[in-house]
Amino acid sequence: MSDTEHLQAILAAPVSDAPRAAYAEWLEARDPATAAWLRAEIALYGGESPDRRERYHATRAAAGSRRLALLEQPALLRTSPVRLPPGWWSVELGQKRPAGGTYQCYDSHALPALDIDRFLDFAWLTEAPPRISELSEHWAEGVEALRGRIEGRGHRADALIALLRERVPEVLVVDSCTDCFFTPDYGPAAALGGLLIPFYWDSQSCVGWGLWRHRSGSEAVLSFGPAFYDEEKDEREPEEPRVHFADADEPLDGEGTRALDLRFAAPSLAEFIYRMWMENELWYITHDHQPRGRATPTLTPEMQRYLDRL
Repeated sequence: MSDTEHLQAILAAPVSDAPRAAYAEWLEARDPATAAWLRAEIALYGGESPDRRERYHATRAAAGSRRLALLEQPALLRTSPVRLPPGWWSVELGQKRPAGGTYQCYDSHALPALDIDRFLDFAWLTEAPPRISELSEHWAEGVEALRGRIEGRGHRADALIALLRERVPEVLVVDSCTDCFFTPDYGPAAALGGLLIPFYWDSQSCVGWGLWRHRSGSEAVLSFGPAFYDEEKDEREPEEPRVHFADADEPLDGEGTRALDLRFAAPSLAEFIYRMWMENELWYITHDHQPRGRATPTLTPEMQRYLDRL
C-alpha cells in the first residue's frame, strides 16, 4: 500500500484504530517518528492519562511534518492536542456558509481540507499581494519583547516570532474583513499544561486566538471568547482590549477553561494562518467587496474548490 491508500483507509473509518495501526506498521521502516506518534495517538484515544498525553506530545513534536499535517486535516483528526471542544470561529461565506452574526462557531471537523504543500512552509506568503502597511514603528521592539517573555518561561518562539516579524501581519492585519489585528503586546499565560501566547484579536473583543505550545514543541491554535478580557483599559491605548493575565501563573484549565470558552481551532500555526487568509479572501469575493488599498481578490481554482467543499 501507499501513503494515499493508507490515508483513504483511515478516512473511510476515521474513528477506528485498525487502519491507523496498519499505517503505523507500514511507516515503521519509512518514517519511525510518525509511526511512534500514531501509536501514541491510538493509545491516547483509547483512554486519557497524563503519561499517555505526555507521550502523545513528545512523539507529535518529533513526527514528520508533512504526514502529521495530512493526518491532522479536519476529516482525519480524532484526537486534538488539547482537551478542549473543537470549533472554528469565522465569517459567513455567501450562501455556501451563512452566519448568525459577525462570527459563528462552525464544526471544525467539517472544514475543507487544505493543500498541505501550500501552507506547510508558508511559501504562499510570497504570492500574496502587498498590502498597505500600518504597523507601528515600535512593532519590531514589541515582537522582540514578546520573544523575551516566551523564552523566559522556557519555551521556544521561533515560528511565531518569524511570522510576526515578517509578512503575515501585512497579509492579514490591514484588510481583515472583520477588523482583526495582530499584536505582540499580551501574554503569555500558563494553560492546559503548556503556554498560551495570544497573537490575533478582533478589534471589538468578539474573539481572539493564541498559539498554545507544549514544552516538547507540540503546538495548536486556540480561540477564546470575551471572558478573556479585563474590564480595565490601557490608558495609553484605550481603544484596544486588555487581556486579563493577572493570574498568568495559574493554569487555565478545569473549570477555568470552560469559563473562558477556550476552543481548539487548528492543529498548527501554519494551518490556522492559511485557512484564516483563505476565508478572509473568500469573504471579499462572495460579498463583492473591495478591500482597502487593493482590488477585490480573484477567485482562484483552489478557492473555488474550498467553497465547493463547504
